[in-house]
Amino acid sequence: MDISLVDGLPTVLQVLRAIRPNFNIGRAWMAKEFLKHNDAKNPRRIRGGPARHHRGHEPHLNFKKRVPSAIGLIRTGDTVQYANMILESA
Repeated sequence: MDISLVDGLPTVLQVLRAIRPNFNIGRAWMAKEFLKHNDAKNPRRIRGGPARHHRGHEPHLNFKKRVPSAIGLIRTGDTVQYANMILESA
């Protein structure tokens, strides 16, 4: 599945695909709002992402509280609402 760049910047899924061969994902989290604010095709695309890993969905405010303790952040040009993920190494 080819996903086009947004204004020349990668999407969340493109970044995920790029780092996966070199990053052992233990768990992945997303905001619950992602499920409410996107049509059915976007959640299916994300399920194709870290599908083998536990994906927790939590309220966006709780999700944002995890960010200060993150070791690294990758900003993308993705315009899909609430498509951000927090990945934990295994």
